[in-house]
Amino acid sequence: MNPTFLTPVAAQSQSAPAPVAARASAFPIFFTTGSAALDDGAQQGLAQAAEIARARPRVPILIIGYSEGEPAIARQRARAVIGELVRQGVPRARMRTILRNPSAVADGIVSHRVDVRVDEERARRARP
Repeated sequence: MNPTFLTPVAAQSQSAPAPVAARASAFPIFFTTGSAALDDGAQQGLAQAAEIARARPRVPILIIGYSEGEPAIARQRARAVIGELVRQGVPRARMRTILRNPSAVADGIVSHRVDVRVDEERARRARP
């Protein structure tokens, strides 16, 4: 299975899309089992996250790394995501990292991800 990027979580409306800076901003970036490599889909998702982050320079960015039970992989995935965001012009000082235990899902795919949240309210409420 190849890593994929899922569309950012965004509020749906009947009207025209909101400007990029006003959208809800949660980006799940998925990885293959045991890997921290970013594929093309992840790069595209991180480009969108970076665009929103640059448009909202005062909003904190929360990086939540998950793994299949290997904390080192979760850390490597979070570092890969952070490195790409920094490369795209987002200051490292704005980012906070949390590593989580595996999620209990039948196929386990949910544990193969890093969530990028450019969302002041969620970042404030999150607990390590």
